[in-house]
Amino acid sequence: MRWITIENPDRRNAIPAEGWPALTAVLGDFQASAARALVITGAGDDFCSGADLAGAVYDSEADECTAGATVTATNTETGKKEKTETDH
Repeated sequence: MRWITIENPDRRNAIPAEGWPALTAVLGDFQASAARALVITGAGDDFCSGADLAGAVYDSEADECTAGATVTATNTETGKKEKTETDH
């Protein structure tokens, strides 16, 4: 079993644009693992309010939107926590 905790409690665990690739990478790691269960939680009182567009910056030259995010995944087989942080 593995755990993912979305850590952005001040924004009701909304996931900024930059957080989506980190979450996708963690989900890909889970899919490639032998784990058979995945628990996704949110830090604090809220699960996840969806996409956080506050503070996002759209770069029309690069056609992308960036902001900061933290995603923590815990492998319950090993107890190892892996934290992915981005800040743009």
